[in-house]
Amino acid sequence: MRVLLLPLGSLGDVNPFIGLGLALQKRGHDVVVIANSYFESPIKQVGLGFASSAPAQNYVNMIHHPDMWHPTRGPALHVAALLAVMPRAFSMIKELHQPGNTVIAAMPLALAARVAQEVLGIPLATVGPNTLMLRSVHAAQGTASDDLRSRVSARWKSIRLPLMHRIFRKPIIEDLVSPEVNSFRAKFGLKPVLSIWDSWTQSLQRVIGLWPEWFYGPQPDWPPQAVVTGFIEYDAPASVEAPHLIPESDFGGKIPIVFTAGTACFDAPDFFAAACEACDVLNSPGILLTQQENPVPKPLPRMIRHIRFAPLGKLLAHAAAIVHRGGIGTAARALKAGIPHVILPIAFDGFGNADRLARLGIAKSIERRHVTGYNVAAAIRELLESQIVSDRCRHYANKFEHSTALERTCDYIEALL
Repeated sequence: MRVLLLPLGSLGDVNPFIGLGLALQKRGHDVVVIANSYFESPIKQVGLGFASSAPAQNYVNMIHHPDMWHPTRGPALHVAALLAVMPRAFSMIKELHQPGNTVIAAMPLALAARVAQEVLGIPLATVGPNTLMLRSVHAAQGTASDDLRSRVSARWKSIRLPLMHRIFRKPIIEDLVSPEVNSFRAKFGLKPVLSIWDSWTQSLQRVIGLWPEWFYGPQPDWPPQAVVTGFIEYDAPASVEAPHLIPESDFGGKIPIVFTAGTACFDAPDFFAAACEACDVLNSPGILLTQQENPVPKPLPRMIRHIRFAPLGKLLAHAAAIVHRGGIGTAARALKAGIPHVILPIAFDGFGNADRLARLGIAKSIERRHVTGYNVAAAIRELLESQIVSDRCRHYANKFEHSTALERTCDYIEALL
């Protein structure tokens, strides 16, 4: 069987698809990952097939764009990128399609995959690590602060998503997506779809959330074809820098705190400035994990190290805590490492993940306007000094020992054909 995988997003979003691809390949399937050329190297170096959906420069331009993390202009920028890649990605799917022997596993906003399901009849599973792909009025989506969520009535919860659709998704997203997608679909004789963003993007055959039920379980308003399997663990081979390159003696025997703004967040000088200040307040060593030099303060304090790249799971096994933006890939690695999180969310699923991790009793979240080195240090200290937090971290880390997420996800994809 040929399996076409279509991931989107940053390396943290692509990595689970690489892990999934390797598992499917081990089962004897022909796997081809259709992605931006920026990710060609990490995909090819593990032996998976690769087809380009867009030039690498497109991704580079996106993550360096000043509107990348803007609350209103950012989504429009992302939508434009999704629409631009749709024709080329569809052409690649059509070229690689083996009738009767092909299935697709794609993220929900891989629009070309959904069109291919309609036009070419290719079985499709909508797959992704982002919890926003399965929204619910019954569960927090990270669209308001914790204080506000604790005060809202049940009535507000029931109208929240429809209201957000009217004031945010429809004018900013739906009105941009629907005309372009329907125009593309019309070339193949397909009738227009009224709501592209809210319903059409997900496969009617299978929707797979790559997180465990204890993190965000099935909700009454999820589609019947939706399941969750668990976190898929995959770290790129340690070929650049590894944790053992930082001897414990460098930190006087102290365990460092890791700070990462994510692989797609390049403009984060305030984040790393707060990191250095927090380490100074705590008298603790720190590791700044970022591919770029620009956001890193200079000169660095004696107990702070900058690492451009390291396999995150292996690095966190030697960390006391992590400070991050709330990305699901980072959160999963820290959960497995059994360390507490301080989350400084700014966009996408970061708010919802921060809420869920806090409810698990292993994290604290700080709103953007309250981010200072002192506040970050206070949150870290409170988490590290709590035996209850330590016990909760260990409890959830133990859940990874018997995970069957990869096997179950493969089973669902194989069942499509």
